[in-house]
Order: sequence, then C-alpha cells, then structure tokens
Amino acid sequence: MCGICGFTSTENKQLLQAMTDALIHRGPDGSGYYADNQVSLGMRRLKVIDLNTGDQPIYNEDKSLVIIFNGEIYNFKALRKNLSAKGHIFKTQSDTEVIIHLYEEYKENCVTYLAGMFAFSIWDIKNKKLFIARDRIGIKPLYYSLKGNRLIFSSEINSLVKYPDISRETDPLSLNEYLTFLYIPSPNTIYKEVKQLPAGYYLTWEAGKTDIKKYWDLNFNDNPGQNEEFYLDKFDALLQTVVKEHLISDVPTGIFLSGGIDSSLICAVAAKTSGSSINTFSLGFSKKDSTFNELDKAKIVSDHLKTKHTEHIVSPDIKNLTEAITASMGQPFADSSALVNYLISNISRKDLTVALTGIGGDELFFGYPRYQGIKLSTLLPRIKFPDLFINSIPETYSSYNYTGRIKRFLQAMELDTFDKYLSYISFYYKNEKNRLYTESYSALLAAETRKNAHKEYFDSCRSKSLMNRISYVDIKAYLKNDLLYMADAMSMANSLELRVPLCDHRIVEFAAEMPVALKMKGFKLKHFLKKLSARYLPEEILHKKKQGFMVPIARILRDKLRADVEDFIKKKEFSSYLNYDYIHTMWQVHLNGKRNYADQFWSFLILEKWKTLNNVEFPTVSVHKYKTEKKLNILLVSDIIFEDTEGGSGRMVTEMSKAMVRKGHSVTIITRNPGNAPEFEIRDTREIIRYPISTDLSLSIFSSWVSLNKLISKHLKNKHFDLINYYHPLSALLVNYNPLFKNVPKFYNFNSPWHEEYEIRQKEMGHLHLFSTKLKSFLRKNIEKNMINACRHTGVLSAFMKDRMIKYHHTDKNTITIVPGGIDTARFSPIENVNTARDSLSMSRQSKILFTVRNLEPRMGLENLTLAMKNILKVHPDTLLYIGGNGSMKQKLEELIEDLKLNNSVILTGFIEDDKLPLYYQAADLFILPTTELEGFGLVTVEALSCGTPALGTPIGSTNEVLKELNLLFKSPSPEDMAIKINEYLSKSQQEITLLKEKSRQFVLNTYSWEKGADSMLDIFRKSN
Repeated sequence: MCGICGFTSTENKQLLQAMTDALIHRGPDGSGYYADNQVSLGMRRLKVIDLNTGDQPIYNEDKSLVIIFNGEIYNFKALRKNLSAKGHIFKTQSDTEVIIHLYEEYKENCVTYLAGMFAFSIWDIKNKKLFIARDRIGIKPLYYSLKGNRLIFSSEINSLVKYPDISRETDPLSLNEYLTFLYIPSPNTIYKEVKQLPAGYYLTWEAGKTDIKKYWDLNFNDNPGQNEEFYLDKFDALLQTVVKEHLISDVPTGIFLSGGIDSSLICAVAAKTSGSSINTFSLGFSKKDSTFNELDKAKIVSDHLKTKHTEHIVSPDIKNLTEAITASMGQPFADSSALVNYLISNISRKDLTVALTGIGGDELFFGYPRYQGIKLSTLLPRIKFPDLFINSIPETYSSYNYTGRIKRFLQAMELDTFDKYLSYISFYYKNEKNRLYTESYSALLAAETRKNAHKEYFDSCRSKSLMNRISYVDIKAYLKNDLLYMADAMSMANSLELRVPLCDHRIVEFAAEMPVALKMKGFKLKHFLKKLSARYLPEEILHKKKQGFMVPIARILRDKLRADVEDFIKKKEFSSYLNYDYIHTMWQVHLNGKRNYADQFWSFLILEKWKTLNNVEFPTVSVHKYKTEKKLNILLVSDIIFEDTEGGSGRMVTEMSKAMVRKGHSVTIITRNPGNAPEFEIRDTREIIRYPISTDLSLSIFSSWVSLNKLISKHLKNKHFDLINYYHPLSALLVNYNPLFKNVPKFYNFNSPWHEEYEIRQKEMGHLHLFSTKLKSFLRKNIEKNMINACRHTGVLSAFMKDRMIKYHHTDKNTITIVPGGIDTARFSPIENVNTARDSLSMSRQSKILFTVRNLEPRMGLENLTLAMKNILKVHPDTLLYIGGNGSMKQKLEELIEDLKLNNSVILTGFIEDDKLPLYYQAADLFILPTTELEGFGLVTVEALSCGTPALGTPIGSTNEVLKELNLLFKSPSPEDMAIKINEYLSKSQQEITLLKEKSRQFVLNTYSWEKGADSMLDIFRKSN
C-alpha cells in the first residue's frame, strides 16, 4: 500500500518532494522518485508484500517503462506465472512488477487482467506516454487536475493542491451535494479544478493531450436460471478463494469485527481458509450509548471461531478526534462513522499493518432498509400525506430511529420511484433546502445546474429489475464515494492497509449474476448472505438487527459539542449560502426531539472545521449575478408524452418538462390518453392530466373537448399558470378556448407541419386525390395556423422547420426562434468494448453492423436503404443491417427483403425497448438516417452520435444542419448514392473511424442537451411576456 503522485511537462524535484511528503502517512516505510523533462513521479511506501525488494519505482527489463503503484493485486502470483512463460524476467517478488510486465504485454488492456484494489501510473519512457488506471469499484483513490497541456495527479487532494498552479476555488455545486448526501459524488470534488478519476476508468497523457476511457462496468443478469443451492455453493467457493487471497501478506494481519453479518462472514471464511488463528478487533461505547454497541455480537462470533479477539471501549476526545479526521480528508466529508473507523484503525495499528473489513455486503445483497421501503412503495398507491401530520411524528436519538425512517417513507410516498430513492438517501426533505439556502445561493444552483450523478447511474443501469438498479446506484455512488473513500482515508491516516474482500470485482460480478429474489426474499434483507452465513455462524448472529460501526453523534452534539453548534450559528461564516434563521429553528427542533438533525449539524461543524484547517474561502454569492428569477407555473399541452408512447416527439415533451422542473419551475402536462393510462398522476413532481380523444377530425372532437374541460375544472380550476406551451395543434385547440386560460401567455413548439405529415401518409396509400383527404388536410393546416397565431412566440427545431413554417403559415420570422432538441448524453454514451453491446443483443462480433430505428412509414426511406444493401454486400459481404421500429411499411419491407434474397443480411427487429436502445447504437459501426421527406430534427441521429457512432443521413430537412459539419451526408436519398457513401465509410482505416467517433461524441456534447433547450425556451418565455 502506498501513496502516489506526479505531474507532466516539467521537472521540479522540490515540488515533487513536497507533494510526496504530503503522503507520508500512506507510506511511512520509504519513498521513491523518477523524473525527466516530461514526467515527474513520486511515491511513499507502506511495506506489506516483498519487504526487501519491492521498493518503487519499478522498471521493466530494459527500463523503457517505469511504474508507481498504490494497492494490492491479489492474483499476482498466477499472472506472474503466465508472464514468465511468455519470457518476461522478474527481479522482485512484488505485485507491482507484475503490473508493469502485464502492461508491456497487453498495453492499456492490462487492467482487465487485474484482481485487486489499485491506482497506478506507468510512464512509457520511449514513447513518451503516461498511463494511469483506477480499480473497478473505486477502492483506491486517484485525483487529478488539468492545467492547459499539463496533468497533475495524486492519491490525495491534500497532496495534489501542493501544486501551486491549481486553484483552490471552491465549487458551489459540490457544496450543495455535500450538504445533501454528506459526501461529494465523483468525478467532482469541493475544488473546481480538482477531479476524481472515476472507478473502472483509465487515463492516458501523450504530447499534452489527456484522454479518459471506461474499461469496466457492472452488468446484471435479469434471467438467471439456477436454484438457490447452486448459487450458495458457487459463491461459497468463490468467497473462500477471494478471502484467502486477501490474507496474503508479509506483515501482521487481522479483521475488523463489528458483529454484523458481513464482517462475521469474512471472519468465518478467513478462519476456515487461513490455517492459523485470526486476529479480530472490535470497538464499543459505554452503557449510556448502548444502542450503538455490537460488542456482544462480536464476542459471540469470536468465541465461536476461536479468534484472538481484542475489544476496546472508547470515550474519545471528540474535538481532537474531529480535527484529526477532518485534516485527513481532502474535502468536506460528514459520515460520522469516520470517527469509529479512525479510532479502530488507530488502536489496531499497534498490532496490525493489514486489516480486512466487511464493507460492500449491503450494496451487493440488499442490506439497507431503503430496499424494503422501495419494494413496499411499489405495492402502494402514490399519495401525499399532509406535512402537518408527518411533522407531528417525534424522532429519537437512538441508532435505529425508526420513527425518523417512517417519516422519510411517508414524505416520499407522492414521488416516483427514483425520487423516492433519492429522498431516502438525502438528508433534507424535498422542500427543506429552499429554506436552508439563501435566495442568492438558490438562484446560483438554478442557474448552474449539473446532472444528478445518482440519476445518471439509475438511468444507465441495463437491468430491468428495480432492485438491481437501486443496488447499481448504491455501488456506484454511496459505496464508492462514502464507504470506500472513508475506509481508505481513515485507515491510511494511521498507516494501516484496509482490504475489502466483498468489493473484489469477482464478488461484485457474481452478485450481479444472481436472481434478485435470492438477495432479498419478500422483505427479508440480505437473505442470500444470511443463508450462506448459516453454514459458518451461530443462529443468534443471523437475526440480530443490522448496525455496523456507528457513532452516538446526536448525543455528542447535544452534550459535548453543543457550544460548538451554537457558536457556528452565531458566527454565520457561510451567510452567503445558508439561512441561519432556519438553521437556528432546526437546532431548536433537534433539541426538542421532534426531528433528529444530528447528521445535518455534524455536516455544518465538519464544513467549518475543514474550511479553517485548509484556510479556504467560500466566495460571496453575488445577488446581482444570480438574480432570483420568478419560478414559473407552466402548462405543457401535447398529443403524446414519452411515458405513454415511446418516440422522438414524446421524448422531447417529457425531457423538456423534466429539465424545467430541475430548474425549479412547476410543470403540469395535458396530453391525450393512449387508452390505459391513469386520468391523473404525479411523476417527478410533474402533474399529468390525460384526456380521451379520437384523432379523426369529426364530431368526436367535440366529445373530447367536453371531457377535457371537465378534467380541467376538476384538477386545474384553482391553479394559476404563468404560461402555456403547445406541442400539437389538435391538443392546443381543445385547450385554447377554455376561459381559465384566456389571459395566459402562450408559446408554440412547431416540430413539423401537421397537414404535410398527413398528406405524405395518404399519398403512400393512394388517397391523396380524394376530396376527404384534401378537406382533412385543409382543416389540419388551418387549425395549426390558428393555434400558432394564438401564441406570442414559436420555437422550431431547425432552420429547415423555420422556413417550412413561414412557407405554410406566413408567420413573422421575428416571432420564431430555433430551439435545438436535446438528449441525455450520460445515457447515450460510448461503450469501451463494442462486443459487450453485441453480445447483449446476440449480434455477430465479426460483421459490420448498420443500424437505423424509425417508424416504418413511407417517408422514412427504408425501402431505398434496403435496396442499397445489394451494392453494399458486393463490397462488404459481412455487413448486416438492423432496422428497428414498427409501422405500416412492415409487410412491404418484409416482402422486399424476401424478393432481394436479403433475409440473412437485413433484420427487422420490431419495436426496440427504450432501455435497450443505447445498446443498439453502441453495437453499430454506422447509423443510417435514410429519410426521403420532411425530417424535422432527427433525434435518433443525435442519440447515435452521442454514443460515438457516426451517422450518415440524407440531405433532407434538418439533417443537413445536424450532419453537414461532420461531412456525413449522402449525396441524395437514392439507393445508389447511399451505397457509395456507406461503402466509402466501411473502407476507412481504424484510425480514421476512431477519430470520427470521438468527433461525433464531442459534437453532441457541445451542441445538444435538454438543459440548453430548456434554457432557450425559458428565455423566450420571459422575453415574450
């Protein structure tokens, strides 16, 4: 175990030593350095394995590569054997040397062979390339900063900021995350210029250019087919292997035993596999804090396993201890369990250099009460309980605080599933932060939003199981940013190496492969782990209440730190950010026992202490710069939303509405009912009202108008709106003349001409000449024109649609603004290994894959694309075309494929579920948009580009605007021109394709996001009022 640091582009031995010396607690046994005019590397070593010859840096045989390494590689002996067989020569017995030879053999792919916890840096002296990697789960930390073409990195922030050019300007968005979760989610930190290398990623630096790539992600198996006994036996064997490897050490080793299932199971397996007596350590408090003690459980386990057990009863000097842990953290961190982790590391270090712990079991095997809450909430209706009722429920200072959990559950009952989860893990109820933050800080947060890391993880998880998705978020967010961050910082502050067998990636991947029902049976948490533990542990341990290492922080605040809290309130050091009148109220409520605010006040004290110790200033938030703007009540009116009908136009309404909510506005949606959806519901705090309608322009519209107006009277009679945003002319018509909305400003979103879309469909059916068709087209055109004229302003997706609108409706061009669409760039993101996506979809690894997803309708050009395949296959016979979607052209396409004998080369996938759509983009070599008429925006094109998949499109409509800059346009929609351009692309070199993939992704990041679209629309709203 070590601490590592370094920087590029200059040689400065004094600075390198200062950064390295700041890591001495991580490695008190020695130091090592490497420097040339391109790179400087430093490390501190804690000797654990190969005490005599394992000093770093370490080189390969010809000294063309040099490595510094922090961590442990548990399978290094097997790797060493294989590398020796390939001719590699080793000079030490260390795991560090194995990594450098592995890199020599496999380059960046070397990380996929490693089982362990690691952060390391390899400098390729010959090729002038720096390679840095972090382990899959994030057990070992790695921070970095980019200053122009320079890269600076370190194991700890305190070391990193020794580099004088790194600004210590704090990030107000990170402060909000800290107060919300008590930690700051990666990749961000409290400093704007300091980032974390994400877990499962590696970084390369070459000639001043830095590139960061993902090499691993966790995939779940939603359809496992084996029984419980199969998984128990397999996991038992795997756990024995992993724990045995984690016990390998040349220094004294022990286990932190809390008395809970996780640490007890690790201890039991260690006792079975080690062949010698195990050292165990436990920590407890005096009788007045008995609910925080698990010493009795730990003693039962110790006696059962016959370990050499040491227990300590502590009554620490809380003020000195607080300063010690805060000084060890590079940024504010307020999980009070850090106190106990620091104490047990400090006390056990007298006897140990390495300790094992049970961290990870709750995230992998559903061990938190929030899993029960989420599961129970799916069985109950969404309902809003009165705040007065919820606030009347008293809380306790005990470690369990059951009433507090009940209050949190009731508070979240009205929310959708993800927001329920977010509410469970947040330390403020949904409206509390509006009172906690000052007006100017709230305005800043509204103006400078960034994506919610937890939501990104939730959306990117490829499992259909809700419980697996929650587990995925816990692993990616809470486990990594809280528990593992804390474990590393607190153990390393005491020069102790902490190992976490349940976070070994082989264990994590096994848990992801298991059936959900085995992890949590009914409402029984950690069913599987308890079942396995029954093979090793006494029955009385298996059914004890969960606790772990916890601290009686509520009592400590009330007693020993009461004066500190009240002093914090008086000093008002963060008055630009925090409303101290509300904080004073919180303190009174806490003292009266109505609400347990212990975690919140602990976070205030830690923040203040961290600020003082690091001499950091939080800049005053300018009231003028972030002028508080009125929060709007917005009514969106559409024919479809993505929640009901998947498709581009519905997605736009849904995502724009969500973006507006994230900016603090209130949104109500009126949309037609697809037939089976509820009349009224609340999603993500958005109210959704659905009305019945027939799309036929007949007298049935009248009945829809009557039904809708009854719903408006029922749900919106007493609600005031600041503006109405129309997305479809027919829905707008049904709303526009309601007297409740007479004086409300209206805004129109013009996606495509309604009558033109209708005529294209009728033309294909041979009905264009009919009088009824002409009449219905006339009515559509005039309804749309009247609804546009009823609005103050119109937004269009592209210049093409702006011209179309002026052509058909003679709209004043000064009342039209281009508002590009957006996408979720986190969900639609590149995949490191395309074969992962292909394997998930049962696609060929060897073939060249073309993909398109469209409504199977005449104007989509799918016949031409199918015809083009004849010429494509002549040049690239291994090409496959996947066409996703349903529609009226399905049978015609099937017949065409049959006639052209393309059954083995063209695959109609049918409807593609939304959660699988990113996989199709990621699996493809090339996306095709073959539209022949009226392409208003082409959302699917942007989604493909965001996934790093280049897209070729016909020069129709707005596709010109999207793809012209990337030079990815067909000459025409003809089959011949499509085939020429596709063959030209498929013949490109891998280097050319890689550059185009990167350019495609960057183009989307620079141009398209829902946040930008919402900002544009809101700006128009305000200007038109």
